[in-house]
Order: sequence, then structure tokens, then C-alpha cells
Amino acid sequence: MTKAAWFNINGKFNYWDEHQKPSEQEISDGYVKADIDETLALWRFTYNSETNSVDVYQPTMTDAEAEAKNLADADAADAARAAAQSE
Repeated sequence: MTKAAWFNINGKFNYWDEHQKPSEQEISDGYVKADIDETLALWRFTYNSETNSVDVYQPTMTDAEAEAKNLADADAADAARAAAQSE
């Protein structure tokens, strides 16, 4: 099931179209409207201004699987940074 959402200039979900409309300033700043699958967690969506499309983090995974992968990726990045600093 899709629903219209507004994304801010950083490509992050900002609000649902049915709840709020962007100001003229927000539109001129680059806010965009796109349809997204409302059954997925909002943090998984980003608007890609280069391709004019919505990207979904790990689109084949459930929200729980994607959250676990996101945490594992963050832990791995933290470990890599710590290792690089200790060299």
C-alpha cells in the first residue's frame, strides 16, 4: 500500500502529504513528494535527487532484518574506526 510523503532537502522523510503541505520556501529548497510503501519503517526511505527516485534500505528484508543489519553495519564501522585510530 503506497502513500504520498514529502522528503526534505537531505532526502529524509519529513511528513505525510495528507497531514501537511510544504511551504513555498521548502519547495524552493528542494522538498519533493513521492509515493512510498507505508508498511515499511520510515527510516528505511531516502529520496535520491540524482535519480529522482526513492531508495529503500535493504528492500528485500523485513523491518526487523533491516534494523539488525543496520546495527551490525554501524558496529562494524565503529570497530573499523577504532582500529584505524589505534594504529
